[in-house]
Amino acid sequence: MKVAGLPHGGGWDKLLDKLREADASVISNVERMIGNLYSDIVIAGTKDIFVYPLDQVQTEALHAALTGIEVSQSSYQDSYPFPLSPTQLANESTDHKLVKKVTHSNGDISLILCAKRSEEERTSYQYNEVTEAVKMAFDGFDEFVTIKRSNYQVFDVVNLRKSLHRIEVLVDQPTKLRPPETNEKRGVAILGRLAHYSDVLQAIYHANTPLNLAPCISGLYLAKREGRVSHLSFRTPTGLVNRGAKASEDLRVDAFIQGGIDIVGEVTPYDVTVAWDSIINVTGAVSVQVGMPISGLATDSFHVRHARIIDARGDNAVTVVVNKLVSYASN
Repeated sequence: MKVAGLPHGGGWDKLLDKLREADASVISNVERMIGNLYSDIVIAGTKDIFVYPLDQVQTEALHAALTGIEVSQSSYQDSYPFPLSPTQLANESTDHKLVKKVTHSNGDISLILCAKRSEEERTSYQYNEVTEAVKMAFDGFDEFVTIKRSNYQVFDVVNLRKSLHRIEVLVDQPTKLRPPETNEKRGVAILGRLAHYSDVLQAIYHANTPLNLAPCISGLYLAKREGRVSHLSFRTPTGLVNRGAKASEDLRVDAFIQGGIDIVGEVTPYDVTVAWDSIINVTGAVSVQVGMPISGLATDSFHVRHARIIDARGDNAVTVVVNKLVSYASN
């Protein structure tokens, strides 16, 4: 907003103070800019991604089908791109609703689906930390756990990349997933929700075979030009398992890691996070994490079905990162 010459401040309170003195046109411009920022983050952000390649015929058929979709009115749509209030969200179900269709200038189409999910915050207390009333009511107990459950709104996304011939399914806020739901179960549910729009989507839904991203793990690690490795799990030739993490430095050139490699030989990564501070045509930093359990190293056929894109600030960031994944997965 500073670059655009609009009121700005270090925090929402300071911004609101400045807007109280602004005229209606300035307030409208600020609201529009904030809405655009939220729209970009809704499509991007931190999401687990599943990639489904398409051929030319499938791409054209699916593009025609998605172009004809009309989004039905819903409470989610009334507040988009912002989430519903807690009171409104409490009245929603966990079923996905198609809330927004975005047709990009290059012909790509993004479908945004919203649903309610819940999370739990658990706090443990020892016997001497609780009130006398609790002690009397639960005599003989040594530890007490309180559970606070709250609802939150997910913005899951399906992208059709027309010129790149692929479908991307992005599962929102993956760190909040809790059993029995998994990222894959939700991804399949999203495809199932949209399957009636197209025979192509029905086929993808029933086959449920996303692109295998296993080659990306070693590919990203070995490609020195690809950002910096901020997290790494690896196995040495002697069978030793190790992990490393440095937020601001590249573990590929870390003296300790390199010293170990010089002694034992080249390591085999099975979980890697690569961060880019800047990429051409991408605003801000972005990271991607691709991994598998160490048992996956025991077979050449292990299928890594998803990657995690972290802190993407717009659709361009998602496109560029997925292009990299597809490139390494195809080599």
